[in-house]
Amino acid sequence: MFRGRLALVTGGGSGIGRAVCCLLAQRGARVLVADLNLEAANATLALLQEPSGGAEHRALHMDVGCPQSVKNAFENFEGARGEQASIVVNCAGILLPPKPFMDLGVDEFDLMLRVNLRGTFLVTQAAVLSMLRQKVTGGSIVNISSAAARATRPGLAAYSATKAAIACFVRSAAADAASSGIRINAVAPCMTDTPMVKAFNEAQRSKFVAGIPMGRAAMPDEVAAVVAFLCGPDSAFVTGTTVDVNGGA
Repeated sequence: MFRGRLALVTGGGSGIGRAVCCLLAQRGARVLVADLNLEAANATLALLQEPSGGAEHRALHMDVGCPQSVKNAFENFEGARGEQASIVVNCAGILLPPKPFMDLGVDEFDLMLRVNLRGTFLVTQAAVLSMLRQKVTGGSIVNISSAAARATRPGLAAYSATKAAIACFVRSAAADAASSGIRINAVAPCMTDTPMVKAFNEAQRSKFVAGIPMGRAAMPDEVAAVVAFLCGPDSAFVTGTTVDVNGGA
């Protein structure tokens, strides 16, 4: 499905990002695994099915909240190598341990804004500009929102705000890019079995799962499958949309 296409995945070192990297590689894409933790990115790299034609997957460092880091990453494959990334998936994100917003420090709030929202903006903007420069056809960008964007979740005011903002950003950004043939969408998973859920204690995890009609957390590969759909030709007329992956929650 993705043979001959280059996919950049941020947050590819673990969780949903790692699952997305593995699935896109399995379906023929050449993958750039981007992560703040280069060691984790290289660990994902070791799991990927080798692409055909002698091409290689690569790992690269990226701090999504830093404009220069994002710029450097795109210049690395676009300028120096002359490569075109027609698929970009923003999985980089953080979740701090839940606490009432009255107890939330400004630095904690700003950190979640920096990674979850600013990072999504910077990478999406850089991706669209890169696709326009290189006249990419069929470009697709997928961001990660969350079921928490709409659900009532005590202790998650900052996280929920960033994820709701991503869904709003996607709608408007997609309208801006649509005339160029570039699609921008998002997925909104419920609690997913990734290292991020370690921010919750066992009682909190059980409470969240109890609110999911299917009775369990999502698995990373289940979220990755929906991401892959949004990256591929079967969703060619889908843009500005956030797809729930939430077990009916």
